[in-house]
Order: sequence, then structure tokens, then C-alpha cells
Amino acid sequence: YDIINIGDNMKNKKGFTLVELLAAMVILGLIMAIAIPNIMGVLKSNREKIYVEDAKRLSALAEYKFKGDSTIVKPTEDYQCTVLPLSYLDNGEFEKAPDGKPYDKNKSFVTIKKEAAKYIYYVTLADSSNKGIEYKKTDELNINKPSDLITQNVSVTYNGATVSGKCTCTVNNACY
Repeated sequence: YDIINIGDNMKNKKGFTLVELLAAMVILGLIMAIAIPNIMGVLKSNREKIYVEDAKRLSALAEYKFKGDSTIVKPTEDYQCTVLPLSYLDNGEFEKAPDGKPYDKNKSFVTIKKEAAKYIYYVTLADSSNKGIEYKKTDELNINKPSDLITQNVSVTYNGATVSGKCTCTVNNACY
């Protein structure tokens, strides 16, 4: 090899021009502009599904405790209820909501309401910023889309005697 041939070979090799690099960057930018909103939508949808799944688990846990614990006072008349707060039901599974905030153990509860000789379970599940599921029947959690169930400001509260006008608790400390 001589020096002249090496120099000629270097002249024949081509790289990317500035215009080609800019075109590639524009194409990548367009792909990202389309992909990022779709990814964010999927993440939001997954968080909503987790809220609903947590509410279903909380309802199932309440039903198990309600049926298995004879110390829990059962409602005796229509529209009376027993409230089982998350602080009573929690066994460590409900520490953090899907948004990373902790569940509010005082604002999250299951209400067991007597209606026409049946016990109906309602779930209220809120994180520390009051986002969550607001007083929904267990079967509503199964029927509705998660996005229809999520509330940005859960306002149903349990104050020891009533559940925000939804029902009154039975006598003798039935509001557990």
C-alpha cells in the first residue's frame, strides 16, 4: 500500500450529511410525539384498573370478615349498615394506591347495607389526595369500566354513625 491509494480510498467513503441526520431526528421526533401520549394513556388506564381491583379485594376481604366474625353486629333493618374501615380490614395489602400515595385508612371503608333481606357491599376507597372509588356496589365494580368508577375527589365519609347520608349504622357500636 502506498500513501496515495489510502488517501483515495478515504475520499470515496461517504458518511451521513447534516441534512440526513436532521431528517432522521425529525422522523424520530414525530414517532415520539405519537407514541408518548399513547403510552401515558395506557399507564393511566392501568392505574384505574388497579384502583378497581383493590376495591374488589377490599370488598371480598370485608365479606369474608363479616361472614366469619361473630363479633361484628349485623344490620337488622333495611337501610341500616355496618361499616368496616380499612384500618380494621387491612392486612398489609393496601399500603399504597396506584398513584404512589398511601391509601387513607380513615376515608376508606366497606359499608354492608341491609336491603330487602340481603346484605349489599359498598366500597369507598380513597388515597391521601382523595382520589379513588366513591361508594360503589361490588357488582358495579364488575360491570363498569374503570374510568367510569374513578373519582378525583372522594367525598363520601364515615363519621361513626352515618355514611354521608347513605345509611345509618345499627345500634350498639355496629359501625366497627
